[in-house]
Amino acid sequence: MKRIGVLISISILSLAVHALPSAEDLSLRELVGQTVMPRVIIGKHHVFKKAVQNGEVTGFFIKTFPGLVTHPNLTVQNRERFIKKQRQKLLQTITDLQTWAQQSKHQIPLLLAVDYEGGTVTSPMYLGLPQAPSNMLLVATGEVQAVADMYAAMAQELRAVGVNVLLGPVSDVNTNPAHLILQTRAFGDEPYLAGQLAAVAAQAAEAN
Repeated sequence: MKRIGVLISISILSLAVHALPSAEDLSLRELVGQTVMPRVIIGKHHVFKKAVQNGEVTGFFIKTFPGLVTHPNLTVQNRERFIKKQRQKLLQTITDLQTWAQQSKHQIPLLLAVDYEGGTVTSPMYLGLPQAPSNMLLVATGEVQAVADMYAAMAQELRAVGVNVLLGPVSDVNTNPAHLILQTRAFGDEPYLAGQLAAVAAQAAEAN
C-alpha cells in the first residue's frame, strides 16, 4: 500500500474449517505462494486460475479498473443497473477463485480483501457494494455507536459477497490539512480520539 501511516487489516470471516496442512506438507512453490497476494480485477480473474489451482497464492486484493471512476459517467438512470452488474462480476470472481482453491492439493481457502473505507474512496461502489459514509462524517455525528454500527454493517456486506478481509479502518491522524489522500478518511486530528474510534471500528468489523 503506498500510504503513509497505519492501516489495520481485519479478517472478518471465519474461513472454511478443515485440517490445514503444516509447512512441512507444502512444496517450496506453495510455501512462497502463501506470502503472495496480488491484485485481481473483477471479471479478469481467469489469468490466475492455474496459480490458484496449484496453491501458489494466498489470496487477492480485489479491485476494479481505475478508469471506472470517470467512465462510464453514472447518472440517476443508469447507476442502479451499473452497480448491479458490477456486483454480479464481483460475486462470480469470488466464487470462481474459491472454487479453484478447493481444487488445489491442500484446499487452503483464499484471503480476499477489499478497500472499504467509505467517503471519497469510491472503489466499493464500482465493485457493486453500497457506498459508506466517511470516517470524518461518522465522527461528526458525535456518536461512538455510529462508528460501531457502520463498520458492523460494512462487515456484514462484505461477508454477504464472500470477502473475508477488510482493509481498514484507516487509523491515520489527520495532522496535515494539505494531505490530499487522507482528508476525510481519518477519524480526526486528535491522536487519542482517532485511536479510540479506530479500535471501535475494528472491533465492530471483526465481531460481524
